[in-house]
Amino acid sequence: PVKNEYDIVLTNFPFSQKTDYSNLYGFNSEDANPVFLRHVIDAMNKEGMAGVIVPEGLLFDENSEYIKIRKFLLENCDVQAIIKLHEFVFKPYTGQPTSILIFKKGKQTKKIWFFDVKEDGFKKTGSKLGRQPIKENDLILLRQLWKDRENSENSFSREFEDIKNNK
Repeated sequence: PVKNEYDIVLTNFPFSQKTDYSNLYGFNSEDANPVFLRHVIDAMNKEGMAGVIVPEGLLFDENSEYIKIRKFLLENCDVQAIIKLHEFVFKPYTGQPTSILIFKKGKQTKKIWFFDVKEDGFKKTGSKLGRQPIKENDLILLRQLWKDRENSENSFSREFEDIKNNK
């Protein structure tokens, strides 16, 4: 475990790694995904803020260690938004479904705003030559809605109790 000293943490941790040290973070698994997220939370000061790219399984899978880290996150941090990215965002390197988790440490979550990025301004391709620009770009809408986190065709909100009751 680390000291809680960082005001802001922005990271894309390495997914699907194995660890022998999960017990130091209160877990009982070789899966390092919940350990990485707990490490980020522990590294933040008591009012720190984080933007973390996570594999979607960490947010939605029924794995008991994933449920444990989500419970810890919701009870100890104010999860402000989950921004779902489409499977081509990190192509050609990986097609793993990912989301950006935005949260502040120190207060329990009350409500989470979910935003689905269906188009990110680039062609959906796994080409090693890169992704060519296109006009469709939901990131513009994301920026417009961010301050008030309004519901839209791409976004909705859920109360803490609804999420808690559904693991």
